[in-house]
Amino acid sequence: MSWREAPLSRALATAIAAIGLATGKVPRAVRRQLRYHSFRQFCVFNIEAIAEKCARFRSCLDRAGLAELVRERARVSGKDVSELSVAVKASFMLGYNERDRSPIVDPELLDSLAQYLAECGVGDVAVVEAPNLYDRFYRHRSVLEVARYLGIGSEQYRLIDAGDEQLPHSFVRGMGQATIAMTWQEADLRISFAKMRSHAIEMAYLTVANLESLGGRSDEYIFADRQADRDSALMTVMSDFPPHFALIDAYALAADGLMGIMGCPRPKSPMRFYAGRDAIAVDIVASRHMAVHDPCAFRSSARLATGSAIRPPTSSSRATTLLSRIGAAPTPARCRRCSVSLPRQSTSSAVAAALCSCPTSTKRPFRRFSARASFCGSRGEQARLSCG
Repeated sequence: MSWREAPLSRALATAIAAIGLATGKVPRAVRRQLRYHSFRQFCVFNIEAIAEKCARFRSCLDRAGLAELVRERARVSGKDVSELSVAVKASFMLGYNERDRSPIVDPELLDSLAQYLAECGVGDVAVVEAPNLYDRFYRHRSVLEVARYLGIGSEQYRLIDAGDEQLPHSFVRGMGQATIAMTWQEADLRISFAKMRSHAIEMAYLTVANLESLGGRSDEYIFADRQADRDSALMTVMSDFPPHFALIDAYALAADGLMGIMGCPRPKSPMRFYAGRDAIAVDIVASRHMAVHDPCAFRSSARLATGSAIRPPTSSSRATTLLSRIGAAPTPARCRRCSVSLPRQSTSSAVAAALCSCPTSTKRPFRRFSARASFCGSRGEQARLSCG
């Protein structure tokens, strides 16, 4: 609208834009779009933004080696790539209102992931989710109903309700779990696709925590009459059916705050994706960027999985982070406690406590491993991102 049509609205919008520019909250690429545009130009800008997001997401998948992993899983299973079944554990069942997208994975990224797998030759992609405590108190909370309400669904994948396909299973370790979702159990390639969110206890709710409810319902491990606590139930599933690949959507609307897992009125926009073959390594890297410098100091899923050696990461494990700009070389990793440069095999300060031998880092050590993270972006983008 012009100044003559809406002087008050234009004045308010101009003031907000000026404050954003002064505080550095407006990205450089967006600044030239803040001037007056027609509705058509506004739509074109949004289409370009969506295309850029998907392009960077696909670039992250390439850098993390998902296409190579697909071929590797085909060799291991003795099948052709077209015969592989892929299960993607998504995160959207804590969504409660279509206006707050912070607790759910971006549906456009789910479509992009399914399309990427189809281009690799995969013929069967299933997106798995499970009901939670909400359906005890509200109607229309089945997986299919919630997905339909939030606009999640595509011809490129099928939606699976893990609560409707539980099969008996004798787990090797742990207690409290007796069943597992059939699609997750039988999949040749398992992917955990989480949304970056804060958590009141774990501090960061990421790809390992995203696996809950693949066995028994998550609310069965909350109250006093539970057979096991939530952590034990989660690690039991992680022991027998770990993901082969982990993804974190941290591009926009990352929930922050004490109860960020449930939603957020003012979400962050980190403009990042995290991906890797090792879910533990991916979670630790992302936790560091959320200002959780020592995940083992909290009751986090990464701490439990690492401490119990459920699936020890190998030297070839890698977590890849795609930031908002491409091309700059990574900065050397240093211990956050003593500033000593870390060994060459780790380019991420997220594993500083594992690799540094300073006295202060031995109080609560990580299990030693050499998971690597490669960063693409400017030095400012490689700095710690405070999301919690």
